[in-house]
Parts: sequence; C-alpha cells; structure tokens
Amino acid sequence: MRSCVAVIVCVSACVSVALGQQSTKLENSYVYDVNGRRVETGISVLSTQSKGASSTVERALNANGRLAPLEAIEEQVLSEDANGRIVERTIRRYDANGIPGPPEKQRIEETRQADGGTRTLTTLYRGDINGALQVAERTVAETRKNADTETTRVTVEKPSLNGAFEAVERRESTNRKTAAGLATETSTYRRDENGRFFEAQRLLSETKTVNGQSVANLSQYELKNSRMELSGQTVTRTRRQPDGSETSEVEIYKVDVPGRPVTTGKPVLLEQQIIERQPGQGQTLVESVTVRRTSPNAPDRLGEPHKISERVCQGNCR
Repeated sequence: MRSCVAVIVCVSACVSVALGQQSTKLENSYVYDVNGRRVETGISVLSTQSKGASSTVERALNANGRLAPLEAIEEQVLSEDANGRIVERTIRRYDANGIPGPPEKQRIEETRQADGGTRTLTTLYRGDINGALQVAERTVAETRKNADTETTRVTVEKPSLNGAFEAVERRESTNRKTAAGLATETSTYRRDENGRFFEAQRLLSETKTVNGQSVANLSQYELKNSRMELSGQTVTRTRRQPDGSETSEVEIYKVDVPGRPVTTGKPVLLEQQIIERQPGQGQTLVESVTVRRTSPNAPDRLGEPHKISERVCQGNCR
C-alpha cells in the first residue's frame, strides 16, 4: 500500500474560456506521498458559469478507470430586480457506479431592505427514495447596517416531530470597521436538553494593515467548564507586491494538544504554512504551499519545510 501524508492538497489546472458570456474552469486534484512524489487522485471539477446560471460537476476515476460523476450542482437565477432575487440550486450525488441518488434542492430568496441590509430565506428540500422532495431545513439570515457596523443574525430551523419548524441553531455576527481594518465577532448558539439556547462557540477576528502587510488574527473559543475558553488561534500575514505576486504566512495554534501537558490556556504553535502566488505569462497564476509541522518527538519546534501542493490556474483565476 502506498503511504501518503495525511493532508489532502489540490493542484489545479484551471482553464477559463470566454464563450460569449460563459466561462469554464477545470480543476485537477493531487496528493503527495511521503517521498514527495505527486500522486494523481483522478478527481476533477468542471465549473461553467454564464449570466444567471452556473454548474459544477465533480468527477473521479471509478474501478474501470473511467471518469464518473461524484456530485453535480446546478444554480439558476429565477428572478432578480431592485428588491432582491430568487435562486434555485439543485444538488445531485452519485454512487461509485455513477448512479444518482435522491436529489437535493435549495431555494434562496433574498430581499433587500431599505437600510441597505438584506433578508435571505434558504429552504432546503431533500428527495426520498421515490424522488419526492420534502422540506428538511430552513435558514433565515437578516443583515442590518448602521454607520460602520454590520450585524447579521442567522437562525437554522428544522421540522419537529409535529411537523412545525423549530429553531435548532442561531448565529449572531457583528462586523465593525476600525481605523486599521475590520473587527468581527461571531457567536454560535445551540439548544441544550431543556430546549434553552447556550453559546457553544465564539470567533473573534481582527484584520489590519501594517506597513503594507495585511495581518489577520482569528481566535476560536469553545464552551468548557461552563465558560468560553480559548481553543485555538490562526494568524495570517499577507504581503502583496506591485507585480501581482503575493506571499502569505499562516501560523496555526491550539490550546489542548493530545500527548502534551495541559497548558494554562496558552496556545501552542502546531503548523506554519507559506503560500506563494506568482503571476505567470498571460492569465496564468501559480500557487505553491510549503508546510512546517511539529512532531510527537519534537513538540516544541517546527520541522523542516516541505512543499505539499501547487496550483496552476489559467484564465480569470482571481
């Protein structure tokens, strides 16, 4: 059995072809084994987009060595005007033999509010074994704008035993413009066994620009011991050059790491990613990812850098 690193990477050859108002993009995926050899997965994604419609088909090689569909997504704008729009999305998933399962549909109704905000109702329908569509979930997202602050409240509802919709999750998010950038706070609430909502997760994000470098700091908090405690942190530093090239350094921290003594809430650096994007000739973009990780034998320092992926994109790749 060939041994591969436990990271799935995507190396994409993206082809964008303008056919009137239509563009097409093709992506191919690869993984890298322990010897650094690129291994083709046989998975490809073909995306086509035109005015008011789009489609995405994910394919993979089956046991006979032929490309067979895994999932197909079609999206159609049914109506659109100054007050909002209605979009219908159809999702089809296939088994290993390329036989489609029951379909899934989403109806997305977006209404623009007078204050510049929006209200979006997304209704999810799932097909049964006979192909009949039944409502499985409903999501209501309401966004309000006030000066430099934007607030969003998302409520996820599912049918209860008596057939009525019941809220099962709620997310509240606040985006606030600052002098240096943007600050975001998002809280996720879920129901307990008594039906009461409690805060289960909190995300704090701050993005700012310092000396031409964009710095994004994302902190993750989870409910532990009846209070919100820091569980992880991701810091991304990005610098863009005049020629269109870009380099991002991503540091990933965790608080509780298996095999390590429990710290006093202090995040520990587990991984560093260096993502380099270089424009090529014409409409070509080359993106490479190099990773350094800790190991059980050396938990306090990062290992040697290893290039794990490369993405080559042609067309309108940005």
